[in-house]
Amino acid sequence: VLGGNGLSSTKTDEVVVPHLTISGSAVGEVGVLSDSGGTTTMDCSTSNFFTLAMPAGGTTVLTPSNIQIGQTISVKITQNATAATLTFAASIDFESGTAFTISTGSGEVDVMTFISFDGTTLQATGLKNFS
Repeated sequence: VLGGNGLSSTKTDEVVVPHLTISGSAVGEVGVLSDSGGTTTMDCSTSNFFTLAMPAGGTTVLTPSNIQIGQTISVKITQNATAATLTFAASIDFESGTAFTISTGSGEVDVMTFISFDGTTLQATGLKNFS
């Protein structure tokens, strides 16, 4: 598709562009993650941006699937009034091997970034308590 004010594609379409210069901004849809029985599955093929509203109490394990080589993902995490704990699948690595601990205050927001260099693992960092 050439011309017009926009170009869009779905994950089932493949577009190969050897060199791309963007004037303006590139935006992506924001996916919604949710806990199901103590697991939060993050299908990395569906988005690069996600939100996660933590469940009330307990623990949820963030488990990525369909990791893409060269992908960067950001997740906005909002804590519940009854604090919950977020743990991570073995495919997520952290600096010095110590997992990020999310904020525990009601409504507190953390942002995590995940990068994959091999399509198998994600290297993760986190920033706490945005207000």
